Amino acid sequence: MTTFTLPDHISYSAYSSYKNCPRSYYLGRGKKAEAVPAWYFVIGSTVHSWIEGHLMSWYGHEEGSIEEIFTREVLKRREVEPDTGKWLYGGSDSSPVRDEAALKLAQDCVERALEWLE
Repeated sequence: MTTFTLPDHISYSAYSSYKNCPRSYYLGRGKKAEAVPAWYFVIGSTVHSWIEGHLMSWYGHEEGSIEEIFTREVLKRREVEPDTGKWLYGGSDSSPVRDEAALKLAQDCVERALEWLE
């Protein structure tokens, strides 16, 4: 059996994760196991990457479109689980936030971010 020792220092979120479920902490942080992809991670990563690219464009760097970034994020997570129907999602079962709805939500978040930045 492989042993796993806690590091000398861990962040509050890591500690909370460990307290909530030591096995989950071990798998995620110790074994570096990939979690089931989630559409809300795709949305968050897309929005974050686009905003970062937008801010860097002020300094001459090129930013990608929201659709390109979204597609890149989806492809990255498909390496873990190719069947997007198995991914976690937000919203109700009758109106899930996945696929096109997830892209639309990311676009809406970017629009709100642009308004705030102005």
